[in-house]
Amino acid sequence: MIREIGVWRSIGLMKIPHYTTLQKFSERVGFELLHDLISELSVTKSITVIGDGTGFNVTNPSQHYMSVLRKFTGRHYKIKNPVNVVLFADLKSKSILRVNASPTKTHEAKLSQSLIEELDCQVFIYDALD
Repeated sequence: MIREIGVWRSIGLMKIPHYTTLQKFSERVGFELLHDLISELSVTKSITVIGDGTGFNVTNPSQHYMSVLRKFTGRHYKIKNPVNVVLFADLKSKSILRVNASPTKTHEAKLSQSLIEELDCQVFIYDALD
């Protein structure tokens, strides 16, 4: 996300810091301040913004493997540790404008609401089909 938004260039860095540096910084300043900082330094005005969300799990094997396993064993396996992500990007420049993620199973609409309020665009296209 840091690479795509280009925040590191906005603050005069020559390269993206190591991820542990970013983790330690975000722990010290807090989520709200970090979110405000990224919002200020990223592109804020765009003509056309596109958005979409997705979900995945971080501990289970792939969905294909799970479906094969389910077919052969007849057992239903619960998805552990779901992660949902919503992303907004500028259509012309292809740069990411906003990202929101949740470490719990959350609907895209809840993750998108705060991001939509921050947008300054003429056209907004979003795919929310489940």
